[in-house]
Amino acid sequence: MATQTFSTATKETEAQILLNSIEFLQQAKTELEHIEIPKGGKLSELGEEAHLYSQKFAGYFANAHTKIEQGAIIKIRSAEVVGHDSAPNSIISRLNSIAHFLNKKKEKCINDVQFKGAFNYVRDAKWAIGQIDNMEKAIESIAKKVARSTTPKKTATPKKSKSWWQFWK
Repeated sequence: MATQTFSTATKETEAQILLNSIEFLQQAKTELEHIEIPKGGKLSELGEEAHLYSQKFAGYFANAHTKIEQGAIIKIRSAEVVGHDSAPNSIISRLNSIAHFLNKKKEKCINDVQFKGAFNYVRDAKWAIGQIDNMEKAIESIAKKVARSTTPKKTATPKKSKSWWQFWK
């Protein structure tokens, strides 16, 4: 029974860690939601401020990258250590891909002094938000499976078997 209690506690901890990783993903989404075209939508009117917007977008991409890479992925890996195998590598791999994508966008923003790729940055930020939403759902699903595995399974009580001579009576 002690082993089962330890196992249950471990699974509950693992599920909680997985759910905590979603918090970092939500913070990354919040950063990406700031990426939008300046009011008026006319980039030609920005003039000297174009470079500032480019740097601002780079900051949002960088922050989202950090939240995913140094927050969510580390949490998921710590859940993997606790539960040994329930955090699939596919989720970690996918989050790494999203983080790499965000890092590339950050580099493009830094080098885009004229802010010519503004509409592309907005589109890419929305794409990343959609991907993060998908990852949140996948992590929630795994956490639910892990949490369900903590409930002890009912075992059937063995029936007393009758010996062969009791059937003849």
